[in-house]
Amino acid sequence: MPPISKASPSPKAEPARDPLCSLLEALTERIADAVDARIAERLDAIGSKPGPRLLDRRALAEVLGCGIDTIDRMRREGMPELTVGDAPRFDAEEVLTWLRARRGAE
Repeated sequence: MPPISKASPSPKAEPARDPLCSLLEALTERIADAVDARIAERLDAIGSKPGPRLLDRRALAEVLGCGIDTIDRMRREGMPELTVGDAPRFDAEEVLTWLRARRGAE
């Protein structure tokens, strides 16, 4: 019987990448970069506008993570608001300051 030689294990070769998979990954990365850049542009544009950004009840509810009923209850409790025409509008920073002050008073 011939002697058994111990061969060193062959290095694992990386499996060949599917060209379509590589293309999809590259495309996904480019789209993500474009979306990030667009969001940054929009945030810069919002931040550069003079004066407060006024929100309606629905938008304020989204920002605070609550329902419109909660917004209406807080309005009755004295939450700061501005009236534009006959519609209430809210400065998110003023509302947050008001909420923090209420939390401190409790």
